[in-house]
Amino acid sequence: SLIEYLKAASPEFINFRYKSMGILTNKIEEYGKSPKYIMEFNFCIGFFLRQHIQSLPDEDTYILIDYDIDRISNLKKDLETNYKHKQFIFLCCDIDEIPIANSSIDIIIDYWMTKDYGQSDNKFLLDIVLPLLKHNGLLAGVYPYIRPNSKGYNNMPLELKDYFNKEKILKKIEDL
Repeated sequence: SLIEYLKAASPEFINFRYKSMGILTNKIEEYGKSPKYIMEFNFCIGFFLRQHIQSLPDEDTYILIDYDIDRISNLKKDLETNYKHKQFIFLCCDIDEIPIANSSIDIIIDYWMTKDYGQSDNKFLLDIVLPLLKHNGLLAGVYPYIRPNSKGYNNMPLELKDYFNKEKILKKIEDL
């Protein structure tokens, strides 16, 4: 829960996460094309949206994807109760089975999900979702990395190291 997260996380880490959400919001506003279809991938569904929703133009459609129907239902109720924006699409599905046509999304928001998806499914998320992005669309993401010479990196299973290596993440994004 959010309360458990706030108790467990350091203030520095929380500030880091909120600062990164501010940077993503600025990049989305700079993109400037409207109306937009925005798709968020986030292990904690709606986490970024709740910070960005005040900047979300009324005509933009925001798509949220999660495999857990309860999380989607709870988020839907929260959005209906507490926010005026009404252009949402909620999809309950696995990421590799998203029922959306290729080249139909203007903005993809990947807030740490590449890391979480890599750890859970041992696949690179962007291989799956970038075909959904329109030509000249915007990929807005936050990708945690661990320095290759750090203890955390050295103790990590070999198959996960690419998901936390800054140079490999950047190379993979450039290649895509």
